Amino acid sequence: MTDDTQCADYDSPWKTILEKYFQQAMEFFFPKTAALIDWQVPHVFLDKELQAISYDAVQGKRFAELLW
Repeated sequence: MTDDTQCADYDSPWKTILEKYFQQAMEFFFPKTAALIDWQVPHVFLDKELQAISYDAVQGKRFAELLW
């Protein structure tokens, strides 16, 4: 891939869906684990923390994985 080639952004829609429907996704994909989670406690996504780790890197637009 060359520098002037733009990458398709396939991850962002999935990350948005997971953020909005996290509990439902966990219940669907990991029902046993979801049953152990106290859903009354707010969950926090840590993707911004991962972005901060590589903030100084000069590599153009980058996307952090969605962490929970």
